[in-house]
Amino acid sequence: AWNTMTPGRYTLATRVFASGEVEHPNGRPIETARNSTIELAQAGGTFLAVHSVSSGMSTGTDTRMQLLANNGATMGSPLIMRIAGDQNQPVVGASETMFLVVWEEERLSGRNESRDLFAARITKDGALLDPTGFPIATAPNAQFSASVASDGTEFLVVWEDECENRFEPRIHAARVTKDGSVTEMDRITRIPR
Repeated sequence: AWNTMTPGRYTLATRVFASGEVEHPNGRPIETARNSTIELAQAGGTFLAVHSVSSGMSTGTDTRMQLLANNGATMGSPLIMRIAGDQNQPVVGASETMFLVVWEEERLSGRNESRDLFAARITKDGALLDPTGFPIATAPNAQFSASVASDGTEFLVVWEDECENRFEPRIHAARVTKDGSVTEMDRITRIPR
């Protein structure tokens, strides 16, 4: 999937087969709103594309998600996290049965310098299990640059965290179970500057 500035068609996608054949060389429209970088994951033959998009409201950006079938066709209407404030930099990981979308936002602080990480679970059938999201990391200062991986059942979320020192972020991690329980792990390492 990629973004284009062609009027009316901002996010396009295609399938690339193992043989190298490209199904839709010019792309197939999957989203018509201006957006940020697109993240993509697969769970059981269903794909989920996620990105931030201007909400058209004074609140800024929302996290938008679109299910895609194995053939690249869109499935249903986009899912949109409409929460007061901005949701930025969404990332997605997939287990065998669901997706976990993690994003940055200022819900608790109201300030960009103090971004927190929130998440939502989406089933491979498109059910949004956490409509307002749940917290992953809400320490003082900023948590940002998240990444998500899965062992097929649970998820691991890692991120940069300025909770101890704004000028020396450290990498932190948390385990998220399929029921949405979060267990933060110890700090992993300091990032040299």
